Amino acid sequence: MTIYCQNNLERMGGLVRLVPTITEGNGKTALYVGAMPTRQDFLDALIAWGWKVTIIEQFAPYLPELRQIEGVEDVLCGLIQDYIGPTFDMVFWWHGPEHMGYTAAGELLRKLATEHGLVVTGCPRGHTGSGDSDGNELNRHISAWQVSCFEALGYRANVTGTDIENITAVSR
Repeated sequence: MTIYCQNNLERMGGLVRLVPTITEGNGKTALYVGAMPTRQDFLDALIAWGWKVTIIEQFAPYLPELRQIEGVEDVLCGLIQDYIGPTFDMVFWWHGPEHMGYTAAGELLRKLATEHGLVVTGCPRGHTGSGDSDGNELNRHISAWQVSCFEALGYRANVTGTDIENITAVSR
């Protein structure tokens, strides 16, 4: 438990170093990609910082619990790849790229940055095994990312963590 908490504090510090203005949501809109009932990294902080958060999640069994989260504006069912709708001031896609192949994830990260501007993403550094959980096949890790992968897409990135290292990357 200590390592988990320490890593979350380190991740928060890494996030704020990359995007100092993230703490100034002040009514700006954020699309949060891939929350699940047992994990919504930074969601409470985004809400506390004043972001108006909409969640998009493709796994329908998660939706009822996600809709109960206080402070969330809306919960949509769907894949981020297929999202067509209003633009957001920020897309927050935490633990997502590793669930797609490099080419598809790279194209999506470029598209999101073009359409929405600020994109914040995070994933484990290197390969970490993960199978489907809760019957959700999209929870499998199928790619292993390094800082250089994000830099090649024009993102700035840093690494935090002591046990499992985590990459935080931002589009601008």
